[in-house]
Amino acid sequence: MAQLSVLTAIDEAFERISDRRAVTVLGGLVVIQALMLVGLQSQLEAQRALIEEEELFVPGFETLPDEFPLAVDLSVGVATALWLAMLVAFVALSMVAFRVLSDQAAHTRRRADAVRDEVEAEMEPASAEQPAWNDELGRTTLSAVVVAFGGSLVVGLGLALFVVPGLVAATVLAFTHPYLAIERIGPIDAARRSVELTRGSWLRVFALLVVIVMSFLTVSSLGTVALAALESAPVAGELANVAFGSLAWLFALALLASGFDQLEARRAEEDEKWAGIDDELLP
Repeated sequence: MAQLSVLTAIDEAFERISDRRAVTVLGGLVVIQALMLVGLQSQLEAQRALIEEEELFVPGFETLPDEFPLAVDLSVGVATALWLAMLVAFVALSMVAFRVLSDQAAHTRRRADAVRDEVEAEMEPASAEQPAWNDELGRTTLSAVVVAFGGSLVVGLGLALFVVPGLVAATVLAFTHPYLAIERIGPIDAARRSVELTRGSWLRVFALLVVIVMSFLTVSSLGTVALAALESAPVAGELANVAFGSLAWLFALALLASGFDQLEARRAEEDEKWAGIDDELLP
């Protein structure tokens, strides 16, 4: 049905991440991922201390580094809770980031404002109030977590079945999270709309996903280089690694947002073209 240009997505992604709001989101991603790493390293350090105290042998722990630069003195439970809390915060901020990066989000907000104005003109203000998207961020985040686990399961099973089914699943479900971020819909409806949006553009969407993965690996690998270069300052190295990882994630979201906007714009054009045609004239 709709087509997209991967080259256009790349050009627009650079422009979108340079926006002031995107830079603010990047700062939030860095802080959240740094705290996630603090929780993870603190958890591993606490577990290692317990293992050494009890003189237990746990396979794999001997391969861990001698020191975790970002570890703090926390119990295993508190460190795990910190990591989980930051993981949820990361998902929530990713949803916010997509709305910041997507032009379609602005169109959706304008449509919602227009509908709200019409409703308020006909109804009492008290009954016309609609919850803002910010107020529904918790529900959106929960839906995003459900989709992440469910989608990973579907794609994983597909990859296990001769690879191709997994690639197809990843392609047709590529815009499930974008729909969750933009619209007030649930996981099933978001997945259905993603399948509909990608119909007829599977190869281009797959190419976009390949570019997203390659760009993420390329940018995040710079963090590994920084980590090795700052071996004498391990804390700075870890933070540099986090910063590059956050930038890689934001750029991946910008690529996905551009592809989503292109397909949505073409879909809107198709809908508008057929809107004035009477149903009786349709085949």
